[in-house]
Amino acid sequence: PQELDKDLLELMGYVGTQLGRVSEREAAAEALRLQAAETQHIIDSAYDAFVTIDEAGCIVDWNLAAEEMFGWSAAEVAARPLASTIIPHRYRTQHLRGVARYLATGEERVLNKRLELSALRRSGEEFPIELAIWPVGTNGATKFCAFVHDITERKDAELERREADERSRNSEQRLLAAQKMAGV
Repeated sequence: PQELDKDLLELMGYVGTQLGRVSEREAAAEALRLQAAETQHIIDSAYDAFVTIDEAGCIVDWNLAAEEMFGWSAAEVAARPLASTIIPHRYRTQHLRGVARYLATGEERVLNKRLELSALRRSGEEFPIELAIWPVGTNGATKFCAFVHDITERKDAELERREADERSRNSEQRLLAAQKMAGV
């Protein structure tokens, strides 16, 4: 039997406490990694396109739906300017001014709203989209995230309905004119 060494016991208690803290930090880091992976999986499997740009206007995130919608792979658009990738030429200056204005003043004109605009596919085809953009501040920098929904089918259906309404009005007017001519 040996006499208890209080200094050694105190040192061992301190080492045990530190090891416990390291273990807790590793468990928390693993939980964060799992949460980030789950979030990325949700974004990648979203029905709508998800796009993120940095303060310079370059693409930093592009999900699978964006690949299908716009025709560019995520690898092809990484660090590429959004303005020259999917924004029609007539909107590019507005887009660049809006990003610069927000970064300089914080003034929001299109952020946190649902907008209907046009976008470009890789082929150069312009198509209607619904867009929601929001800013995200991280590590002293701002990123802009957006969900983009292709509304081509909806716009086609609206046009078809308006054309059918017009045809119906024209038919009704022709029927009334025919009835008037026939004295009915």
